[in-house]
Amino acid sequence: MITRTLIKRSMAVAVLALWIGQVQANTFSITDDFSATANPNGAWSYGWLNGLGGTFTGYTASLSATAGGTIQSWHDPATYSLGEPSVWNNSSSSAYITGSVNYSAGWAGFHPGQHNQMSDFRFTAQTAGTYAVTFDFQGADVVGTTSDVHVYTGGNDLFSANVIGYGDSTRKSFSSMLFLNAGQTIDIAVGYGPNGSYFYDSTAVRGTIADVTTPVPEPETYAMMLAGLGLLGVMACRRKALQQ
Repeated sequence: MITRTLIKRSMAVAVLALWIGQVQANTFSITDDFSATANPNGAWSYGWLNGLGGTFTGYTASLSATAGGTIQSWHDPATYSLGEPSVWNNSSSSAYITGSVNYSAGWAGFHPGQHNQMSDFRFTAQTAGTYAVTFDFQGADVVGTTSDVHVYTGGNDLFSANVIGYGDSTRKSFSSMLFLNAGQTIDIAVGYGPNGSYFYDSTAVRGTIADVTTPVPEPETYAMMLAGLGLLGVMACRRKALQQ
């Protein structure tokens, strides 16, 4: 015969399992978190580097444009030439197409400068912890992108690849678990590649950096957990009443 104590313990295990199963990591998305009005923007900053590990200069001017889809972009007027260097993001459901560049829906991207200024999405860790880092890169210029991409932190080039060509077949991917100190940065950067020219170097990027050390419960999980705990409380009261 199943006792009330066994039922109570089973309910506690179920509530705990629900809590564990529905927590989500504190995730920072290069596309979903993009801001066309603020730089820095929370954990993200947009700018250019004078080489990996070199000085970071934040972009100061933003633009928005629509051509099928809608993109938002950042650049530095002091170094801006023929639209570069810059970062951009297409948060709309349609591709933004201009000239030979296809800014695919759901992707961000960047372009190096004419003097090989490396355009950069910089992430700054808000707290110390273990982070899951995942990024995809691919060519965005139909003429054929010829860029080099990097994931760089703490003096180490964790990932380096040349992106040559256009579209899905050019995709290069990086995934790793990293421990970051609070304030430590990760640079997701692009240079003008092995051909030494910045022409046709639009490069798409998407990905996330997730703090898996301190998971954050989803709002509905709080409600379900409280409901479960409330049920346990009712059962406990009934059991106490029966014992009196």
